[in-house]
Amino acid sequence: MLILTCLLAFYLAWNLGANDVANSMGTSVGSKAVTLRQALIIAGVLEFTGAVLFGQNVSETLVTKVVSPEFFGQTPQIFLTGMLAVLVASGLWINLATAFGLPVSSSHAVVGAIAGFGWAAVGFEAVDWPSIRTITLTWILTPLLSGAIAALFYTIIKRFILDQPHPLQQLQEWIPWLSTALFSIFGVIVLPSFSQPIQRFLSQHLSILLPSHTVLLGMGAIASVVLTFVLWGQLGQAIGDQGSRIGNREANGEPPWGIRHGSWAEDKEQRTRDEKIQNPKSKTQNLSPSPLHPCTPALPPRTSPRPLPTSECLLCCLCSWV
Repeated sequence: MLILTCLLAFYLAWNLGANDVANSMGTSVGSKAVTLRQALIIAGVLEFTGAVLFGQNVSETLVTKVVSPEFFGQTPQIFLTGMLAVLVASGLWINLATAFGLPVSSSHAVVGAIAGFGWAAVGFEAVDWPSIRTITLTWILTPLLSGAIAALFYTIIKRFILDQPHPLQQLQEWIPWLSTALFSIFGVIVLPSFSQPIQRFLSQHLSILLPSHTVLLGMGAIASVVLTFVLWGQLGQAIGDQGSRIGNREANGEPPWGIRHGSWAEDKEQRTRDEKIQNPKSKTQNLSPSPLHPCTPALPPRTSPRPLPTSECLLCCLCSWV
């Protein structure tokens, strides 16, 4: 039974990686902020550490607050069989949704499967319906709140950085504040778990007595400063790489974005036609005999390509930061 349980748990975890991890890391890979290999490494490390360090409360809710274990005190084998059925049902549903390319939530599947098992095994009274109501309310609020936060964050970035005359300079000034905001939110959830061992070590080995909030503030400040300097370095490197690529393309007579056809070529042709309409004589006078043949006029000098929009480099840096 233990081996079967482990196999079913691995099957469910495999489906979670195919669906949930794809949901969370798909935007980062699609925006070229990280490669697919980097995304797999990041997701594997964070999924494992998140489950080990912060998954206790969620696991307790699933075990005790969806279906009451008291109804299975005399028949624990039924409870065990029901949880195996939950693993099978959740894994099959997520596998089917993944096959059709549907991003679904694994928590919805697991909670629904546990409630269905309790209802079928004991009856309507076995399900903790107030907890189901609270969980369902969070399902409704989650897309609304996440959409509102994303819209607010994008509006701030667009108004105070992208729409400014010098967006790269604005981004450089905003990076410390964005780092502080990130670790302020992150610190409320994660850092308390790390502050207690640090506080214990300082008091026992170094005889330094510090309040818990002081340790939290110190950890958040150090992390914000480190992230700020890392992002500043990435921003400078991205600007330098973009400049070198633009220079190489201009030297080879290519568009600055590396696009040989499309909008750049159309814009160039439109500028050439506009110049001919505005100054028809100057274009004719600038034609000189070609050194290859005295009767063949040389082509007029090529117009300079349009400079690279700073928003392209800026968006790359923002995607890397996110």
